[in-house]
Amino acid sequence: QKKKKKKTTHGEKEREAKRKKKSNEKLKRLEVNMSPHTIMPLSDVLSCFSEEFMEYKEDLENLNNRLAFYELTSNPIKLETLYQEQIKNGEGLTKRGMQDIYTKALTQQGDNDILLIDDETLETLVDKTTGYIPKTTFMNYFLGIAETEDNEKLKLMEAPEEDHVIMVFTDIKSSTRLWEANAAQMMKAVMLHDQIIRKMLSIHHGYEVKNEGDGFMCAFQKVKHAISFAIQTHQELLKAPWDKKLLKIEGAKEIKKDNKTLFKGLSIRIGIHVGEAQRRKNPITNRYDYFGSTVNKAARLESEARSGEIAISNDAYDYIRHSKDIMDAIHIDFRGKFELKGFEKVEKVVFLTPIALKGRFEHNNQFDKREEEEDNNIVSPATFHLQERGEDDITNITRENIESLHQARVKLKTRSQQLKNHVKNQIERISTTNVQKEHHHLVKKLQTILKSEDANETQKLESITKALSNLQTNVSHHQQEYQDTLQAMDDESHRKKKTP
Repeated sequence: QKKKKKKTTHGEKEREAKRKKKSNEKLKRLEVNMSPHTIMPLSDVLSCFSEEFMEYKEDLENLNNRLAFYELTSNPIKLETLYQEQIKNGEGLTKRGMQDIYTKALTQQGDNDILLIDDETLETLVDKTTGYIPKTTFMNYFLGIAETEDNEKLKLMEAPEEDHVIMVFTDIKSSTRLWEANAAQMMKAVMLHDQIIRKMLSIHHGYEVKNEGDGFMCAFQKVKHAISFAIQTHQELLKAPWDKKLLKIEGAKEIKKDNKTLFKGLSIRIGIHVGEAQRRKNPITNRYDYFGSTVNKAARLESEARSGEIAISNDAYDYIRHSKDIMDAIHIDFRGKFELKGFEKVEKVVFLTPIALKGRFEHNNQFDKREEEEDNNIVSPATFHLQERGEDDITNITRENIESLHQARVKLKTRSQQLKNHVKNQIERISTTNVQKEHHHLVKKLQTILKSEDANETQKLESITKALSNLQTNVSHHQQEYQDTLQAMDDESHRKKKTP
């Protein structure tokens, strides 16, 4: 038995006492008819302890059911679904509704051993003003969220505001290779991965925006919560009970250094950035999604991180650099500035790992170097073919290669000219369409001028003259754009011809 104390119900204590009493009685009966050298038949042993075994089996099933219940009620999305189903016919969640949700969850898992919420506890959950249980209180009750050290009550499970949001992206490393190697094992592993991510989000006050493919998009209200989430998620994934079959696949094997496990099972990379973002509620899922530069940069940072690493922007690093608790828990690698896709300015990126896993940086550096050396040592199929053949054949093979290259060049040149002509036709069509739009716009304007009763003939003439002048200017502009585009295409073509 575990030394750690655990809460037990009155029914559990009674069953345990009864079980011990039965075991002692059975042992005493056996001792009466046995000498020290008596060999007891196996059938007697089995019949003696079969009843006790069945009781333990029943307890084990109850524990598994209870675990399933807690997994159900610790999943933010499932909790929100239960909440929405309960209030769809009313204004808010009542005490009766809360009990119904609890009972429904118990019934789904087939466990009747978990006690229902008592009336005194229910009373503390009700908002005195409205008479209903608020959604945040409902979520926090199941997730077991407490107040933070600064006594600030967090609005958990609510989407962070637009003016200050910390966006976090996660992605499983080498997932394509793992899916290709063993899809069945990968399916189990991803389910376990998702459970761990959601558990960490509930602990560290994160908001799950969406789960796409093998990764998560999350939002946080505070940078320290996002960093803590990233650190503990890496640690929990390392300790997860991965299937032995998964650990045999390349990309999920256990990697050790100095008797310390650096990688085991699924490994993820994480990107974090802080800033402003626009949010919009999805009418189907009823959850908020985020858009904008902050979101895009966090996604780009995630792609820069390597296996088991956390990549954060310099803006996010400024929030934690003076936090002793966080700085003591991480190992930092400054690799300078990076060009992030879609962003003009280079970005200073800071890479982190949990302090206990700092060996990951060195391992990834060695792995990158090894991959680069392998790339440099790759022999092309043509070179390998030449090495296999004798020296006398090299001249003939070279002549054949030159001939095939010449034919390919002719085909490529023809195709290039066809594409160029197609692009020119498209540009000309767009230019003509624009001119036609200008004429159509002029006709409408002239009709408006002529129908106007407020203006005299002189004013109408001036308006028509001005409209014609504008038309001429716009048409000239479109024609110039057309000519400039064609000239740019010709210049690019000449530049490529000069390139050896």
